Amino acid sequence: GYFVHDEPKAEQFEEVGRKVAALHETDPSRPAYVNLMAWMNLDDYIAKVQPRVLSYDYYQWWWGTENHIWRLEAHRAAALKAGIPLVCWIEGNADKRWEWGEKGQTTLPDNGPKLRQSVYTSLAYGVKGVLWFNDYVIFEHGSGRKMRPQLRKGGKDVAQLNREMQAMGPELVRLQSVDVVHTDPVPKNARGIGPDCPVQLQGRELTLGLFEDPEGRTLAMIVNRSITRPSYAILRFPQAHAMQFDRERVRWECMSPPARPGTAEMILQPGDGVLL
Repeated sequence: GYFVHDEPKAEQFEEVGRKVAALHETDPSRPAYVNLMAWMNLDDYIAKVQPRVLSYDYYQWWWGTENHIWRLEAHRAAALKAGIPLVCWIEGNADKRWEWGEKGQTTLPDNGPKLRQSVYTSLAYGVKGVLWFNDYVIFEHGSGRKMRPQLRKGGKDVAQLNREMQAMGPELVRLQSVDVVHTDPVPKNARGIGPDCPVQLQGRELTLGLFEDPEGRTLAMIVNRSITRPSYAILRFPQAHAMQFDRERVRWECMSPPARPGTAEMILQPGDGVLL
């Protein structure tokens, strides 16, 4: 597509919208691309800009985790209402000091689980694309010009998540987000799992994203929101058995036969997610 603007202010929406419209008229086959800050008025933005992709900054580790689920809720709802894909940017290093280039910046010991939680929670909310901010927190300074690019420690976390998303991408991009619910403690401005949910989930700090594929089948993404401890999950669903997508073998595999038909049990590591 065509890059138009990053983080426009509300008073710039109309001007940005004119540029987007001109590019779409000139080349209808590719989207004009605009990225938002996380707290903008989405109804106003979509009405004035008419984007083909909704993209925003999902920097929960730099800006604070208190409202990060609320932002996912709001952007998911806006993208579904407009009928467009949702994309988010994630910080490539969870140490907030990187944002302003402060001295002492480093890669925190829990960087991996933090980035993993951001990615998999986003995917559970139907996000179709993840972009990383930015190169200087992922690559060693100066590499890539006269030498082969060298990944920082945090960059290796990014690379691993990119491999997993590449494996799951062909499956996830086909899916329509249907619902997102949570186990206790239910995040602010989110919903718990009601009795009518087709998939029931037990376990602490879990997120359940439900999807429908083009054939009308139900799929689920289960995520451990905790970045410090594993979570034991028990699922109940209408089918007798469940299939789990294996990220390493890049294929669907039958889960071990459950003790009771229509159930599945698993342990999710900190921040991790599974596609069923």
